[in-house]
Amino acid sequence: MLLDFKGVTAIYGRPGAGKTSLAMRIVHERIKAGERVLWISLYEDKETLLKNAESLGYDLSKAEVWDMIFVKTDAILNQVVSAVSQSDYKLVVVDSISSVVEGASRGNI
Repeated sequence: MLLDFKGVTAIYGRPGAGKTSLAMRIVHERIKAGERVLWISLYEDKETLLKNAESLGYDLSKAEVWDMIFVKTDAILNQVVSAVSQSDYKLVVVDSISSVVEGASRGNI
């Protein structure tokens, strides 16, 4: 099942609710469909992300992964906007966006 999101979609919930697992499934399906995907991780490195996805049966190895754990909030927002506006990504996942939202003004989001 290929979920077709348009525009910006936020998936939110309490820790452990399955947000990241759902995003992994969506990315896995998009990659299988031949789409270009960017995963921006704000709390785990690429190796950990790929291992965690694999443990759930998802192959994210063909996704472009940015691990931006220790990057300043404004730099993250600028890089994401630049990457999305100048690329042909079909899906961009920003995992653990709460760390960006907490440090940014609502207008920037």
